[in-house]
Amino acid sequence: MHQRNRTSLLTGMALLATVSLVLTRFLSFYVPFLGVQSMRVGFGEVPVILAGLLMGGPAGGLTGLAADLVGATLFPAGPYFPGFTLSAFLTGFLPVILMKRMSKKEQSPGKAMLFLSILLTQLVTSALLNTLWIVLLYMAPFSPDKYWALFVVRAPFAVIMTLVYTVVVYPLYSRLAKEGY
Repeated sequence: MHQRNRTSLLTGMALLATVSLVLTRFLSFYVPFLGVQSMRVGFGEVPVILAGLLMGGPAGGLTGLAADLVGATLFPAGPYFPGFTLSAFLTGFLPVILMKRMSKKEQSPGKAMLFLSILLTQLVTSALLNTLWIVLLYMAPFSPDKYWALFVVRAPFAVIMTLVYTVVVYPLYSRLAKEGY
């Protein structure tokens, strides 16, 4: 990653946050489970992950945060809950941090490393945290039985989405990184 001026960085973050917002709010759908819209299928995480990979973890995190806050304000899909905003931040922040921890040198990440970092991020954000947020928000009062019943369904879904995200992110990242974005 090369140095970017502040204007270029903010413009890139805003553009990717907007793409994430459109993909999440207009081009995704929910799959219900246990009477709750528990799984969103879409590509809204892809621009957030790309922002982190191309501009650094904090920029990726802020991109996810901005996309979630604007989306929740302008196009609410339910009551606002800050836990989902935390998950959106971590979606852009964690893959970069994990890849830095796993890599030995300053080299472009391979597909396997990218897959592993997205997998760990999805397990933390989608499977663990978002499941907790859904149970707290829609299935009150909280009980471990409700949490684990929903987790068992969401965890395999997170793995499947990891495969999809890796297939989409890797070529985009490779191309954009080569061109100096």
